[in-house]
Amino acid sequence: MNYSELTFKDRNPIKRYLQRQRLKEVAKKLTQTFDTQSHLRILDFGCGNAELYKYLKESFSSFTYVGFDPSEKYIAEAKTNVNLTPQDTLTCDKEEVLSQHYDLIFCLEVFEHLPDEIMAVELSTVQRLLSPRGVLVVAVPNELYLVALIRGLFRMTRRWGAYDATPKNVLLSTLGTPPTDRHKTLNKAGNYIWAHMGFDYRVLTKTLQNYFHVAAPFGSPFPHFPLFVNTEINLFCRQKSQKS
Repeated sequence: MNYSELTFKDRNPIKRYLQRQRLKEVAKKLTQTFDTQSHLRILDFGCGNAELYKYLKESFSSFTYVGFDPSEKYIAEAKTNVNLTPQDTLTCDKEEVLSQHYDLIFCLEVFEHLPDEIMAVELSTVQRLLSPRGVLVVAVPNELYLVALIRGLFRMTRRWGAYDATPKNVLLSTLGTPPTDRHKTLNKAGNYIWAHMGFDYRVLTKTLQNYFHVAAPFGSPFPHFPLFVNTEINLFCRQKSQKS
C-alpha cells in the first residue's frame, strides 16, 4: 500500500477529508504570515507523496520547493503525484537539502514517528536550515482525549488487537495519559515508530521550545475551536533570535 492509499486516498471519506483539510488549513494560515507575492524558499522535510505542493501552488505565486523524504518509495510516488517546475526538487538524499537556508520548512506528520534521539538530531538540522526570519511548521496528530477515543474506535474496526487498537491503550489515551511503550512499534532499524498511539503533542511542544519560539498551537479541521476537538495540532516556530 502506497502513501496516498494510507492517507489522501483512504477508502474512508472522513479520513480523506481530514487529510486534505490539515494541509488546507496550514496553507491558509501561512498566507496571513507571508507576503503571497514574494519568492519563498520552501523545504518539505518528510514530504511523503508531496501532496502539500498542490496547496502551496494555490496559496503562493512564487516559490522554490524542495521535497525531502528518506524513503525512495515515497519519493518515487511523489514524482508521479505532482507536476514540479524545473526549479523544484524531490530527493531522498539528505545532503541535497543542507546547502541553503529556507524561509519555510514543513515537518508535517514527521515527529510523531521519531524516537527521541533521532528527533533531537532532526530538530537541530531544521534549526540550522531555517532562515533568521523563517517559519518552521510542525503538524502532528492529536492522540489525546475525545479524538483519541474516536481514532481508537475507528482503528479497532480495522485491526482489532494491534498496539493502537486495544481497549487498554485507547482508554489510556482518552484519559490523557497515553501508553509509554511506543518502542514496541519501532521498525527493525530502530529509527521509525509506526504507531501514532502513545504520541503526546504536549511533550513535543515543550521539546520544540528548547530550540525555537513556538506560537500558540491551532488545530485542524476546526482552527477556531479548542484543540481537543481537532484531529491535527499545528505549531508555528521561529528562530529564538526573532520574536514569535
